[in-house]
Amino acid sequence: MEDCSRIYNERELEHMVDVKIVAQAALKVWFLSLGGLLVLGLWAWFGKWWGLYRIGLRRGGWLTVGLLCGLVLFGLLAFGTLFVWFHQIFFEAGTWVFYYSDTLIRLFPQRFWRDIFLLVGLLTAGFGLALGWGLKKEQV
Repeated sequence: MEDCSRIYNERELEHMVDVKIVAQAALKVWFLSLGGLLVLGLWAWFGKWWGLYRIGLRRGGWLTVGLLCGLVLFGLLAFGTLFVWFHQIFFEAGTWVFYYSDTLIRLFPQRFWRDIFLLVGLLTAGFGLALGWGLKKEQV
């Protein structure tokens, strides 16, 4: 006999809509940042200050490595605190708290999010390393 009950309750569905809105906003910021770097790079190329631009990208890569290493370390030591802070900043109070019996928590427990956080942090730090080491110093 089939159970016709819904997989997610109303609170879970509302949170997933909120997550979609936050993720779309983050992607817009990311694309605008990439576009800004591209425009700035073209300006640097044609403005004959390409070397300074590369130095800035290299320093930004190292800054990213430093910030992400600190954030990943904090995530390893106190992910629960980081998880709560993140939700307090980006979501309305109480809309992101669920019961352990809720489908959303059973499918995506906090450990899943910790592992994803660490993976994204390490990948981002890797890209920072690529910028830091990959852009050799050159004469300005």
